Amino acid sequence: MNGQHWLFDWMERYSVRSIEAIPGALGNHRSVAELKETIAKSAESGTSRAPRLMPKDRSLVAGTSLDLSGRADLWIAEGKKRQLDTLLKRVWHYFDDVVVAGPSAVEMKLLLDKDEQRFLEHIAADIELFQYIDEIGGRELLVFVDKPLLGSDYSPEFVRQARPVINVLAEKLANESTITWSDHDDHMHFVLNHPMLEHTQWGSIGKQHASDAHSSKEHAAAWQVLGPFLQCLVTDISLAHELSLPLGSTVALHGEILREMDSEVSGGDVAFNIELPVIDGLSITALLQLRQDENDSFELFRGALRSAVNERVAAIDLGRDARGLAKEIERDVINPELRRIRLKMDTTRKRLRRNSGLAVVAGGLITSCGIAGGSGFFDAGATVAVSGVAAAIRQASDAALNIKSHDMYFLWKALSVR
Repeated sequence: MNGQHWLFDWMERYSVRSIEAIPGALGNHRSVAELKETIAKSAESGTSRAPRLMPKDRSLVAGTSLDLSGRADLWIAEGKKRQLDTLLKRVWHYFDDVVVAGPSAVEMKLLLDKDEQRFLEHIAADIELFQYIDEIGGRELLVFVDKPLLGSDYSPEFVRQARPVINVLAEKLANESTITWSDHDDHMHFVLNHPMLEHTQWGSIGKQHASDAHSSKEHAAAWQVLGPFLQCLVTDISLAHELSLPLGSTVALHGEILREMDSEVSGGDVAFNIELPVIDGLSITALLQLRQDENDSFELFRGALRSAVNERVAAIDLGRDARGLAKEIERDVINPELRRIRLKMDTTRKRLRRNSGLAVVAGGLITSCGIAGGSGFFDAGATVAVSGVAAAIRQASDAALNIKSHDMYFLWKALSVR
């Protein structure tokens, strides 16, 4: 069931509903003892697994860059909130189920056994994140899972398909990165930056290893940086294959590798890459609320979008990837239909302006569609004949129904409330 997680259960038992309540809950011996017991039981049972049967056309696996586990170098609450916003803004328009890694009971148990103070800091950040999930209305979209612990073993098939592009990426990192070195006795520390990487990478390499195994210290640093990215990608691919679902990732390195691998483009892959014009103007809270309030229009919009996606996936040509197909849909379907709605709005407004008296009567019927325009548009003092009233009502009603039944009305509505 969506939104189920051991941390949500504990928060509800102890009514931890605000940031102010966190210190008290984590300072209470009884609640902390139960939290530790909950984590130990969850880690032992491994219960946070996604259901095997999920609707393939409305479900997605969130890659490591978008999950909420903290593995992507982000464990503080604000960092995870930004990741959650990014994830939901990529899925809200199409998906009902987003498989995402949340705080792992196994990893929390390991941290608790090693350093209880750090455990309390991490769990406090996760509680704040989960409060935010409820605040924005995101819980029903999320299906929490435990991803396997990262390892260094890669499947032979992954190595076969990915090796050529990985070699190219390693060369790019080695030759194009800005790397700062600090020399120590038998090793070197480095700080590496490259446009393909979301943030600065730090590491250290042994001088002897760099000399024996690589053609340069830059290549040694590049391969060390690539390692965790590859481990996360293999974990993500394995989970997506297990559930037979598309994988959504915003990591540039992952995208480069996935485009080169022999995998079919699915409708979910394309939908994840569609960039809607409404995204920059509304908060994710407003978007999810609009999806709920305008559910009929949303389903009409999503159905039209799914038809466009499936049509292009079925006719895909060699060399066209999910991102390219998404751009085609934006250009050929979404933007033209939005222009048609705007044209209908403008035409109706002009027609009503020619008889402002009729517009007074009709205005209440069409304001919800946005036809009425700004304040002061109608002449409040106008009088109309009974026959004119009926005509105005029919005209406004027809215009409103016509626009609200349009496939892209939901998206237009979202744009109009920004």
